[in-house]
Amino acid sequence: VFLAALLYIAWFISLIITALGVAFLFPKSLEDSVVYAKKQPWISALAGVMTIVVTPLGIALLLTSIVGIPLAFIVGFLFGAVLLLSSPFVAHFLGSLFFPYRSHPIRSLVGAVLLLLLYVIPVVNIIAFVVATIFGTGLVVRIATERYSIAASSYKKRLQKT
Repeated sequence: VFLAALLYIAWFISLIITALGVAFLFPKSLEDSVVYAKKQPWISALAGVMTIVVTPLGIALLLTSIVGIPLAFIVGFLFGAVLLLSSPFVAHFLGSLFFPYRSHPIRSLVGAVLLLLLYVIPVVNIIAFVVATIFGTGLVVRIATERYSIAASSYKKRLQKT
């Protein structure tokens, strides 16, 4: 029981720190993810499911060749980073539902505490963890693809000017 309580406290502290760090470093991405979550929640959830299903299969396929092994490790680390960032994005979304006019760190902090309270309830914790992982992964993937498309289009415009 002591070890379980200690692990929960460590998980609590790490989610709070990660949520606040993301709120301070990427406020525009968090705000865009809230817009995605409110306007198109099913597309975000579908993106999360597809990412969680397809990425491990892609990693397994990459591991079948000698050349793909380093790429599989890179994709695996990126997939792990996306999964770790999924909870802070969902936490910010939850915080923005309750405190829409507060600052990003306050919304992230409130959302992280609410998410962690859901993780304490015995049966609800499994459902909350699965939903937060799927939905948060979808939000992170949608934000990353949007940022990539914006950067790629501005790069193409710069190349056309020169």
